[in-house]
Amino acid sequence: MVIWGGSWTSAKILTRYLDPYSLTFLRFFVSVIFFIPIIYMRKSPKKRVIKNFKFLLLGSLSMGLYFLFFFKGLEKGHANIGGVFVTSLVPIYTLVIN
Repeated sequence: MVIWGGSWTSAKILTRYLDPYSLTFLRFFVSVIFFIPIIYMRKSPKKRVIKNFKFLLLGSLSMGLYFLFFFKGLEKGHANIGGVFVTSLVPIYTLVIN
């Protein structure tokens, strides 16, 4: 939770230098670069990936929108409020949804 909370402060600093769209792109670009070796090492069957593509697309869209709003909110708001709100509410929402 400390590391997750600290990401709000560091992201607030980053929003001074780049716009939210660039930060969201860079975050996912770096993730893809680091996951490519893992994907090739696991050698997952392609049929399984194609079968679950709709879930992959939905999850990717959701994460993309989350990070876009994350950076846009930090561009205009305060890191401390967002950090407390999200780190408190996400586990509660997860419990309610499940």
